[in-house]
Amino acid sequence: MTKAAKANLFRGFDEKAAPSAPVAPATDPEAPASHAAAPRQRSRQGKKVVTYYLDPEPFTQLKVLSAKTGITVQELSLEALNLLFERHQVSRIAR
Repeated sequence: MTKAAKANLFRGFDEKAAPSAPVAPATDPEAPASHAAAPRQRSRQGKKVVTYYLDPEPFTQLKVLSAKTGITVQELSLEALNLLFERHQVSRIAR
């Protein structure tokens, strides 16, 4: 009696998993080379970023206030910063 040949389930797997020629990633010729190289929006040029963290409740309250008043969170934040400056008797210069 001869043994029946088993089917090789992995036949061709190596060739599919590792192609013989390396494939270069697709690039968009109009996309910037890196995030740092992208130009800033005109409204952000010359400005610095300030980040702060809020608990979910004041965050939601801020978003609801923004929606009710039609004033952006950015504008509300600048208003709050100017009020803080006024309270500490320094120039209200945030724009």
